Amino acid sequence: MLKRIAVVGSGTSCIAFLSGLNYSKDIMVDVYDKGNDPISRIKAGDNKSLLWGFGGAGTFSDGKLSFSSDVGGNLKDIMPDLKSHTEFNSYAHKIALDLWGTNVDDNIEKTDCAMYSKLYPLFLSKGMNLIESLFVHLGTDVIQNRVLYWYNIFKNNSQIAFHFNTSVKEIKYNLKNNTIKVSTLVDSTDIGSTIEYDIIVIAIGRAGNVELPMIAVSEALNSRELYSNNILDIGIRYELPHAITSHITDMLYEFKAEYYTKTGERVRTFCVNPRGYVVEEKAEGYSLVNGHSYSSSATKSSNTNFAILVSHEFTTPFREAILYGKNIAKLSSMLSRGSCLVQRYTDFKLGRPSTLSIISKGFVEPTLKTALPGDLNLVLPRRIANNIEEFIEQLNKVIPGVANDSNLLYGIEAKFYSKKYQLSENMQLSSYPIYVIGDASGYTRGIMQSSISGIKVAEYVNKQNRVI
Repeated sequence: MLKRIAVVGSGTSCIAFLSGLNYSKDIMVDVYDKGNDPISRIKAGDNKSLLWGFGGAGTFSDGKLSFSSDVGGNLKDIMPDLKSHTEFNSYAHKIALDLWGTNVDDNIEKTDCAMYSKLYPLFLSKGMNLIESLFVHLGTDVIQNRVLYWYNIFKNNSQIAFHFNTSVKEIKYNLKNNTIKVSTLVDSTDIGSTIEYDIIVIAIGRAGNVELPMIAVSEALNSRELYSNNILDIGIRYELPHAITSHITDMLYEFKAEYYTKTGERVRTFCVNPRGYVVEEKAEGYSLVNGHSYSSSATKSSNTNFAILVSHEFTTPFREAILYGKNIAKLSSMLSRGSCLVQRYTDFKLGRPSTLSIISKGFVEPTLKTALPGDLNLVLPRRIANNIEEFIEQLNKVIPGVANDSNLLYGIEAKFYSKKYQLSENMQLSSYPIYVIGDASGYTRGIMQSSISGIKVAEYVNKQNRVI
């Protein structure tokens, strides 16, 4: 009997799922994505291509793979076989080698956790925590090559059909026959179809999860009892000369520092990119900043950038953390005429706008050329702005030069965490033939744990469907 599987979204978790699935003549997989194929995405490099399409947002990321169960997600909370650090590290290492073609022992840019013990006391003495994590840095160029590698394999598989530039309009679950109907639209037109499936795998990432509540997966999926609200991380991307942080990044590549401010908020660094670039990510109605770097020395900059994020968990009855963050991002985009704002640190502290002429006289040349000089104090809530300034001043005690006047803040950067669904250890929603993988699940926040979730579901589907 033919088994039909629908996969919504074709990012990192989808790639992992498709790579782990056992195929036979009795299976057919349809993959839907509102974006394009990876060749077109990389060639276009436009705003839509940054988030949507095969490979997802990870295609244009820095390509970091974390081997720590405490970094990039919380899969250990629902997967008992990955609870210990050793078990997770071993499994993640295998997935990285099989899926992304890299060996942590041979990678030229890797975090050396032996160095962690040397730096940790320094951070601790200044009231900061340095989070231990082992990971490899692939670089944007390498991760794109791996995405293209998997696409060429999948597109030549006659049992996988890709439907790009196709949005999923509606998903309905039939309780009586345990099947799912998926209705789609092509290029936002009225052209589409409705097909019945045995299994659906939702892999729409964090960006897609903003739309998930509007998709009627079933009464169960839309029930508030089946998900918990998640936190919002909002802040800025910080850029400074590479020479200031090189003594740290040469040992750790990415330092993950966290600090609790006087008002009790957790502030942390995220996605450190030595000799990298600040980039703009456009969404519908607003822009966000991010950062990445390449593995090739020919494409490295003279700056280092990293995010400074303030975490906030909203209390009931407010449940719209994503909407709150989007509105702040929209305000920033409005003031920057549709782009992002950039400001010198000294101007940020004094509450005055930066100008192009003032920035050009400083020691940091912006790597995001489209950013408009302005005042982030007009965008960030006072509490968040104060927390960011307090964090920078504290980090400066560990890394002198971090608080230099010429250093640059870009805004806004935000991490919209998905609603965390009540899933089984196999990422299944209750007893329904519905699986939520990757960042859409609320349990992953990066390439590695997203990949693991996809592999785990593929293994479970293989086991449950012996005919496959």
